[in-house]
Amino acid sequence: MNATNQGAKGYQETLLVDTLDRVRRNPEGRKAVHIRLSKLLPSNRTPVRIKIVTRMFRVLESGRQAQIFNLSNDDLALILNGGAQRDVNNIVLRVRKLFEGDPVTLDDADGNDQFIAWYETWRWTPRSRSTPPSSCARRLRSRRPGP
Repeated sequence: MNATNQGAKGYQETLLVDTLDRVRRNPEGRKAVHIRLSKLLPSNRTPVRIKIVTRMFRVLESGRQAQIFNLSNDDLALILNGGAQRDVNNIVLRVRKLFEGDPVTLDDADGNDQFIAWYETWRWTPRSRSTPPSSCARRLRSRRPGP
């Protein structure tokens, strides 16, 4: 990945922190989704496949149902309006099919989803506007999914 793309992704993480800060003021009906593409096997984590997955979710952006953020580690974060959950679930099924056979797309021994995490937006709050974007992604990964 070249430096220009890396900088653009760093901007996306900063934008995610700002968006979550705004959403926190009026979180009703909103959810956040973290798609852990970085955990895919290297053979599945190609730039072409990452672009394919991102484009699969772009249809939600045009209808103002979701905002999509490409994180620097190739993960995706989505902020959803209330009615988009079914659409996201349908796209996630297609993404799982694309990466069928990759261990991360399967639940772990305890039945936890290793690939997708759902959050209530009110549960995730940035510590401050100066929070480094990389810690934003770490906190998204470490938070427990919402109901």
